[in-house]
Amino acid sequence: MQAAGDSAGGGEGGQPVDEANDADDADEAARHAAHDDARTRLAGAFRRLGHALMAHDVDLGEVDEMVAWLDGRAAELEASPPRSKYEGNPRRLNHYSAILNGTIHEVVPDGEPLDLFVNSPASGPWNPMGVGMEVRRDGDGVVARVRCGSAHEGPPERVHGGVLAMLLDEVMGSALTVNNELAFTARLEADYRAAAPLGEELELRARVVERDGRKIRVEAEIRHGDEVAVVGRGLFISMLEARRAEFTERFGSPDSLGA
Repeated sequence: MQAAGDSAGGGEGGQPVDEANDADDADEAARHAAHDDARTRLAGAFRRLGHALMAHDVDLGEVDEMVAWLDGRAAELEASPPRSKYEGNPRRLNHYSAILNGTIHEVVPDGEPLDLFVNSPASGPWNPMGVGMEVRRDGDGVVARVRCGSAHEGPPERVHGGVLAMLLDEVMGSALTVNNELAFTARLEADYRAAAPLGEELELRARVVERDGRKIRVEAEIRHGDEVAVVGRGLFISMLEARRAEFTERFGSPDSLGA
């Protein structure tokens, strides 16, 4: 007669191996979620500070104290171990492998946010100097929304044209990823048709319009309400096979990670 906890396939304390593995996976997922949330909140606080510094007067009597505190925190971070864009970020790694496998639609359902560019100055929630744009899949294209703050001002009360160009480039690159493609920007054109006001919601859309070998053409636009502020066109050069080789050398076959 088997004693309790000695059943075939049992784990420590009699827990089935599958259940133990599921519990470990759940714990790991919870740790990564907590890490992602913490980094997102910290970056958001820094962005808020930057916008506040640009938009408001500073009490000169508090500057030395504030600088000393910020420098101290910066020194602590600089003394910590360096981080990788991929390692320790399984969600981004999963999205990346899905693109290489041609299965990104299975990983990112229509209407869901894209998490590939978490470090980006345009849409990365972990970037303290970024814009904080949110990009979502929209069929075979993408739709994004953003409110630019005072740190991104060009003409008075208007978003800087260079920031708008960066946002165009970002949504175009995102449109490539939902078509299971990775590419470098070769040419970016922007027609500025109207001002984009600070602090108000801007909507961006992008889609792939043509492919010719490794050359891929993408179109995008930025709207403020019903008004088109910027129209963009981009030429991109596919780096999919090169990225697949780099990924395989570093992490193994993307097929092994699953979609």
